[in-house]
Amino acid sequence: MIFDLDAENIAVLGKETNPALVACLSSAAESYKRQLTTIIETSQIFNGSLKIYLTQEPTLKAAGAAFVVTGTPTFILLLEGKEKVRLLGATDTDRLSSFILRHAPLLKRGHSQ
Repeated sequence: MIFDLDAENIAVLGKETNPALVACLSSAAESYKRQLTTIIETSQIFNGSLKIYLTQEPTLKAAGAAFVVTGTPTFILLLEGKEKVRLLGATDTDRLSSFILRHAPLLKRGHSQ
């Protein structure tokens, strides 16, 4: 599932009990369309077992402050509402899904929780 990250759900993320991925993208970046496709494909791989929060203009500045994001793209994996690890820079679907599984091994591909 992909959600737009806004001021309201930034606060809720700290209480999130399920794994979540915050994806910080800039629509001005050359890799924007490719990274957006990567997020959509990753969401399909995890079929609802991972919530993905997408931040882009105009909420990028607020998310950047909340998560100390200094560049895009940045992918932040949250476990039990806390940052576990982040991936910096452009990526592809295989690398992003492997990154997620490496740090949240209880997540399953293609299964809902």
